Amino acid sequence: MYGKTQHFEGADGRLYFHYPLHARYLSKTTAGEPLFEHEITACEYIDGKELYTLACNGAPITGAKTLEQVDLILGFFDHDMTEPGERVELPLLEEEVRLYYEDLAKELRKANAEANAKLKGTEYFKLKSQIESLSPPLRFARSCGDDKKAAELEVKLNALAAEQHKILESVGVDRDVLTKKTSCAVCGDCGFTPAGDICSCAIGRTEEIKKYNAELRLARRKA
Repeated sequence: MYGKTQHFEGADGRLYFHYPLHARYLSKTTAGEPLFEHEITACEYIDGKELYTLACNGAPITGAKTLEQVDLILGFFDHDMTEPGERVELPLLEEEVRLYYEDLAKELRKANAEANAKLKGTEYFKLKSQIESLSPPLRFARSCGDDKKAAELEVKLNALAAEQHKILESVGVDRDVLTKKTSCAVCGDCGFTPAGDICSCAIGRTEEIKKYNAELRLARRKA
């Protein structure tokens, strides 16, 4: 355990605090006589660091300790674990969010390429060009208050859009995939806000993201 900087990977592939909550460690002299008993009384994850609160012989130790500090405290004397405690899973980590959304983006790019390939040889892109050419005149007609002209253009646009929809259905293409529509307006489906914080959409997918990363770790073990 000592000297490790990477997160502790459980048998299930998930990430946990290195030191179990309520674990107890009995320090001994070189002769094997008991000296101190330390207990992990709390653990938290702040700014990318594992922080622990400890007690020594039942008395709280002042201040939260980093993983490295706990290593030093327990490593100063030989010791035995007298109580295993329980593993506490780490919160959703930035690295997990980043990997999940990067892989999701790769899948979406692949799906987009497949969608475009399916539409080759159809009239879809020709219709798209016609729709784009009619959009400026429609905006102009509306701005001028020419309701008759605007209505005529809207009928044409709706007819073209209907033809597009038929083509998409016939080849089995999702319009959202084709247009690379994002599901989150805040982060643009990258998992992080412009300020660099984990986006609320990612927090809402915490279990899904954790499970995805755990499966990747388990797969790497088998490779």
